[in-house]
Parts: sequence; structure tokens; C-alpha cells
Amino acid sequence: MGGGGHTHTLLAQNLERAAQSERFARFLPESARAIRGHAAENELAQIHLTLCFRAVRKIPFKSFEVLNWLWGWMDPSRVALNKATRESERSIVEEINEHHRIVSSTKEFRDVLGGMLVDPRQAVLRTMWKETHPRTYVMATESCEHERMPVVPGVVRAYLVCGFTVSPTPDGGCEVDYAISVNPKGSLP
Repeated sequence: MGGGGHTHTLLAQNLERAAQSERFARFLPESARAIRGHAAENELAQIHLTLCFRAVRKIPFKSFEVLNWLWGWMDPSRVALNKATRESERSIVEEINEHHRIVSSTKEFRDVLGGMLVDPRQAVLRTMWKETHPRTYVMATESCEHERMPVVPGVVRAYLVCGFTVSPTPDGGCEVDYAISVNPKGSLP
């Protein structure tokens, strides 16, 4: 699946706004304070925290354009967006078929939680998509292991499950329903 840069940039901005739900925006600072407080009580605190959120948003793009952008793991607009969010590595590990692949992403989280040094997090993900009805797509992603992606010392393997449903709307746009659950795992200094 290919696509245009300007459309992908606008699409990325719309999806980013969808992820910025008011509930999620309130939850992150509270979670960061709770983690810092727990770490202050313990010299080495294991993270036993799973961040979950769901967002639903209507956006002015056709459903296949959204699928194209989501599936375009190495698209320059996706790479640029993720570099801006501290991503240091992004790759397609294995292309199983046109609907199924293994991908990886490593993010540097140093100095994110109030000045604490946090080990980088890597996710190795199995991701698949399917057209469930005309112009309605479902994409599911879950952490997995892969022989080409051994665990790297000093990098924590996070666990992630997420899903998208992208459905057309009568006005020619679409509705994106996105849910994610992330356990960053590891420890905090």
C-alpha cells in the first residue's frame, strides 16, 4: 500500500488528536506522579502498570486512506512522527503476507518522567488487518517474540495490545475507533 506525504501528515495529525482524549490527558500526569512516588519509596521499583485508553474520532479521510497510513509502517510521515516521539528504531522484521507482518519499534524514554532515567523500551509486534465489510477495516496488533529480534541488554521489552476499527461515514470521511493497552515493564531507578 502506498500513499501521499501531505495526506499522510494531515491524517497523522487527526489520529494524534484522536489519541489526545481528555481522560487520557488527565491520566498520564497522575500515572507519572504515582510512578515517581513509588520509585522514591523503593530504590528499584518494578513497573506493574498497564496504561489503557480508547478513543473514537470522526476524521475527514476515507477509510482506505487511514488503513494505508496505519499499514505504512516505514512511510516517511510515520517515521518522522515517531522520531518526534523519541523513537530511535523502527523496522519491518518480517512480511508474512500482504495482511500480516512483524514490526519493531524502540523508544528512548530517558528524562521523560520528571528527570528520572528510564531504560529504552522496545516492542516487537505482530500486526494484521482485514476488511470486515465494504470499506470497513480492522487492524490488530500484539507483542510477540521473533528469532530476528533477540532481547537486547539495557533495553526493556514492553508489552502492547492495540486495535483499530476504521469505518466509512455517510459524509465521505470515516470513524476511527482505537484502543490500546501498554505495559512498559521493567524498572525505574
